[in-house]
Amino acid sequence: MILHEGLDKSDKWLVQPGVYPTLIGSFLANTDNTRTFNIPDNIPNIAQKFSATVSIYSGINNGEADMALWFWTECDGNSYVRFKRVRYYVQNAIAYDSETFDFIHCETNRKLFAKVDNPNRYVVVNIYATGYSI
Repeated sequence: MILHEGLDKSDKWLVQPGVYPTLIGSFLANTDNTRTFNIPDNIPNIAQKFSATVSIYSGINNGEADMALWFWTECDGNSYVRFKRVRYYVQNAIAYDSETFDFIHCETNRKLFAKVDNPNRYVVVNIYATGYSI
């Protein structure tokens, strides 16, 4: 019986019912400077890749625009980039979105990088470690 195509016995889940996953980092998307986060210790050095759930929320915006977000790891001179695009707009409510990305893991550079364009102080980004593969 196949439970999910692409799953392998080497996949390790870091999410448990009722327990929040480990926070890799959190930031206000109020600058276009690159941010750097340490990969948490519950992702072992021998991991080939890891999964991270990115959650984004915004609200009480005073304008309307698109925002691009890039998340990546670096290994042996290569960047492994994931991309997400959101739109914020004037509203009296909170908008929320999340997505899980897989990243190449490099034991010699245990960092995750993030960058946005079109910064907005009313957009918050949280990144959680949710699994890895050996």
